[in-house]
Amino acid sequence: MHLSNKVSNKKASTEGAYYAEVDPVSVHLRRQNQIANHHMPISPGISAYCYLMRIFLLAIMFLLPSALVLAAGKWNDPHDYYKSATRSSGDLLRNVEKFHLPQGLAKMNKKKYDRALEDFDFVLRYYPNHPKGLLFMSEVSRRMKKPEIAEKYFQKAFKMYPGYANTHSIYGIFLQKTDRMERAIEQYRKSLKLKPNASETHYNLGLALYKTGKQDGALLHAQKAYKLGYPLPGLRNKLVKAGIWKKNKPAKTKPDNVEEPSAGKEPSADKEPSAGKEPSAITPE
Repeated sequence: MHLSNKVSNKKASTEGAYYAEVDPVSVHLRRQNQIANHHMPISPGISAYCYLMRIFLLAIMFLLPSALVLAAGKWNDPHDYYKSATRSSGDLLRNVEKFHLPQGLAKMNKKKYDRALEDFDFVLRYYPNHPKGLLFMSEVSRRMKKPEIAEKYFQKAFKMYPGYANTHSIYGIFLQKTDRMERAIEQYRKSLKLKPNASETHYNLGLALYKTGKQDGALLHAQKAYKLGYPLPGLRNKLVKAGIWKKNKPAKTKPDNVEEPSAGKEPSADKEPSAGKEPSAITPE
C-alpha cells in the first residue's frame, strides 16, 4: 500500500509537471517569474540590441536640443528679401510685412517716430535689404533729423547682400532728400549698371543732375525715363521751363495732371510717403 501510494504520487507529480509545461499561461507566468528573479539568462544577441538601443536613445536626448537650437537659429538669421520674395518661404516674410510695415508707416505719419523706427528695425533685422523697410527707415530717420540711423542699415544691406539695383536706388533717394546730390548721382549710376531699364532710376538721376546744373545729363535721363513709360511729369516740366526740353520728346508720357505713379513702380525722389498710404511696390530684381 505504501509503495503503491509512492508510485501514484510520483505519477501524479509527473503528470502535473507535464500539464504545467504544456499550459501556456503557466509557462508564461513561470518565465516571467524567472526573468524577474534573474534566473533566466539573456542571450548575447538581445543584450547587444538593448545596449545599442540605449546608446541610440542617449544620442537623441543629447543631440535633439542642439538640432532644435540650430533650426531656431536658422529661422532667426537674416534673409535675402529678393530670394525670399521669389520662392516659397513660409509665413515669415508675409507676417513680418503684415504686422510691421503698415503699422510703422501709420506711426510715422502720426509723428511717433521712435515707435515707427522699432517696426522698421524689426523688418530689417529679418530682411536687411527689404526695399520698403529701407525706404521707410530712411524716411523716418530723415524726419527725425538723424540720417546716421538709416546709414547703418544701408551699409548692412550692401555688405550682406550686394549687387541689387533697388538697394542702390533707394539709397540714392535717401541721399538726394538729405541734399547729398553727388553721392546720390553715384548711387543711381550704380543702380543703372545693374538694372539699365529702370525708368524710376533714370527719372531720379535726371532730377539730381538737373539740381546740380547738369542739364544735358538731366535731359538725357528724362528722355530715357519717359521712353520707358515713366508717368510723373515733374522732371519734364522743369526742363520745359528751363527751355531745354526737345520738341521731339518721347511718346508714352502721361498728361501733366497725372501725379500718382502706377502700381509696381519704384518710389520717386520727389515724392514722400503720403499719410496712410505706402509708396508703390518695388518689384524684385
